[in-house]
Amino acid sequence: ERRNDSPVLREQLDFQGNGEDLFADAGYDGKANRQHAKQHGFNPIIKYKKREQTKWEKPKQLTQEETKKYKRHRGLIETVFGGAEIEYGNTTCFRLHSQRYKDNKLLSLVHNIKTYLRLLMEVMPT
Repeated sequence: ERRNDSPVLREQLDFQGNGEDLFADAGYDGKANRQHAKQHGFNPIIKYKKREQTKWEKPKQLTQEETKKYKRHRGLIETVFGGAEIEYGNTTCFRLHSQRYKDNKLLSLVHNIKTYLRLLMEVMPT
């Protein structure tokens, strides 16, 4: 079954935040996702989808501060996934939520271990 990303955010967000920013692209835009993030203690910074407006409507946009934060963190996220795609040949897309979840967790674990080892080698005397 193919579906958009929007409901996936609510499925993945099953833990409580502590006021942290939660960044997401326009694929996750929606009142339900913003509300769910707030209920779980997050500050949602989710890009708005481009919608058709009448000439009197102003399009919804992130504030200037939110845009700055979003762009900075988006670059960090894309770097990790882009690096995983290049380094590990990860080009698979899983339709099953459970498989996507496991794949993302494993990629994150491998990335974190490699980063930890690299940093450890930098601080250890030779």
